[in-house]
Amino acid sequence: MRQTSMWSDHRMVPTIIFLAAKPARRVHGTAPFRKLDVAKLKNEAIRSQLQDQLASALSSDDTDHFQQFRTTVFETTAKVIGFRKTSHKDWFDDQDFEASRLLDTMYSAHLTWINDKADSCKKSTYTKARSAAQKRLREMKEEWWSRKATELQVAFDRNDTKAFYDGLKAVYGVRDTGSNPVRSRDGSSLSRTVQAFYLAGLTTFVAFSTKKQHLIRLCSLSYPPGTPIRT
Repeated sequence: MRQTSMWSDHRMVPTIIFLAAKPARRVHGTAPFRKLDVAKLKNEAIRSQLQDQLASALSSDDTDHFQQFRTTVFETTAKVIGFRKTSHKDWFDDQDFEASRLLDTMYSAHLTWINDKADSCKKSTYTKARSAAQKRLREMKEEWWSRKATELQVAFDRNDTKAFYDGLKAVYGVRDTGSNPVRSRDGSSLSRTVQAFYLAGLTTFVAFSTKKQHLIRLCSLSYPPGTPIRT
């Protein structure tokens, strides 16, 4: 073992270290469970068709076990009534084929024009595609608002409060109706009694009044004597 008097024990070596943060891995969750479109069962023809298909599929002896029985019933029902489509939350319908086609055309025309901005023909093609897509989106928005207005008017005329407020929620979105807790002055505890609420309000009022008087005093020092100050 070397002694502390050795020069190599106290010599500092300059180094360059490159530190890189490891990116966080995104955890992929399981696929969401698709729900069957059970609303179609209100149709008598579809309901009769489903009954016939289930009777034919469950006639074999392979469906004695529960797992096989569940799989057979689910697959047969999915073939007859299908899965429920996700309803859009605003006026833009993701399942509109015409709008999707126009938007794809506009994106491809824009990419072509960006790669060669000197070509006026490509710019004209992009402008026409953008105009067509905007026209379709305006029509879609107008149809959605007209349909919502009709639904709200019908619900109001029927005195259907639930449908009326559901329509308002679809238009204006979900409101946050939570309450703001009242805390103590240092923020360490919640105020739970009437006296604590009164004390918190009084403290806020006194602090506001003190700040206001301080501002008035500063303004009076800034302006000449006799200048009226609006409070």
